[in-house]
Amino acid sequence: MKLFFLVIFLNVLSYPVFAQAQDDIAGFDHGFYVRSKDGSFVFRPFGLIHTDFRMIHTGAQINTDDTQASTFLTRRLRLGFEGQLYGKIDYDLETNVGSSGAELIFAWMNFGYIPKAQVRIGQFKEPFNSEVLLPEKYLDFIERSIVASVVSPAEDIGVMVHNFGSPLGGFFEYGLGMFNGHGGSVKTSDKTFEYVGRIALYPFAASSEEWLKNARFAGYALYEGIRPEGVDLRPRTPLGFEFFPRIATKGTRLAMGGDFQWIHGPFSVSAEYIRNVEEQPISNLNAVIQGWDVDITYLITGEDKIRAMESGVEIVARIEKLQVDVGSPVNVIGFSDEFGNPISIKQNQVTTMTLGINYYLNYNVKFQLNYQNDWFGNELYTPTSRDGNLLKPADTSRGKVLARVQLYF
Repeated sequence: MKLFFLVIFLNVLSYPVFAQAQDDIAGFDHGFYVRSKDGSFVFRPFGLIHTDFRMIHTGAQINTDDTQASTFLTRRLRLGFEGQLYGKIDYDLETNVGSSGAELIFAWMNFGYIPKAQVRIGQFKEPFNSEVLLPEKYLDFIERSIVASVVSPAEDIGVMVHNFGSPLGGFFEYGLGMFNGHGGSVKTSDKTFEYVGRIALYPFAASSEEWLKNARFAGYALYEGIRPEGVDLRPRTPLGFEFFPRIATKGTRLAMGGDFQWIHGPFSVSAEYIRNVEEQPISNLNAVIQGWDVDITYLITGEDKIRAMESGVEIVARIEKLQVDVGSPVNVIGFSDEFGNPISIKQNQVTTMTLGINYYLNYNVKFQLNYQNDWFGNELYTPTSRDGNLLKPADTSRGKVLARVQLYF
């Protein structure tokens, strides 16, 4: 696999010389590019910067000694390149640069010789939840939904057969893949592969009614037979507060869900539901995490809603909920209540509302502002519950203001 990527990389490096000999065309179309005259060879370097501001009341994690406070941060600094070889092979290499160095995000090749059965290999997003599949530069909200962040798989190493971008008959889209599991982790002898599949239907694509054409229904599932111990579930809010003790899992994992999207003119609505069930090594009971969200967007400046917006002012709203249940009470290790009694918890939940506004200066620059409020289901497990080794009843509501400047180049 490493040798294969090296060959691709060397081809890309040598391409500008080759392209010049072939009457290449270079320019800027939402990003810089170089391509051959016939369009069979394309090279696009790119970068993505997300600079964020978070204004929140200081809070303390319970599972760790970390705190949460207002801050500026570089949420993402992505650098990479993408393109096409011989008109049929797409490729993408992308890294995220952080304080600890560069982290590989994507490294894949897509063989499109059969449009209805394309083959993608490498490290890429698993065919599951639509919001996770959506590139970060197109997000309507500053943070993805809670259930997508906690449950949905993201980038992993594997192989997939799909027809994304080329629906069968214009209405049937699918992706079926086999992956290592655990992101970029190497498969070991004590675990099985992770199998993931997604099917999407556009039932009104051929309709003469314009307002129905962009409706999409999708369902997806994930199965792993032997998941090794050591990868804990972390039920958490969009900004990372863990509202339940970390859940050790081992054995079978089954996740299923579905989503819906409808777009008409400046308006869009989408919804999703995911249920994840995993075995626990200690209690032999299943840990169940399930959640949903409903999103609404509207361009008050009148533009049609598309993925690659180039102008407009948009208002957005989301309501979402995530629930966790481990089957029997578990002790919160290291803590007691204010009377010295041990604390146990079997289930908890968080409901979050987000209101926001997006300003698309152009395709490359976007400004976002979100107000977000969390409502916790247990007054002993909130960002303000912790007082040393005590957990005290606290306010179950917490508001936050988030802002982002996005630059794509």
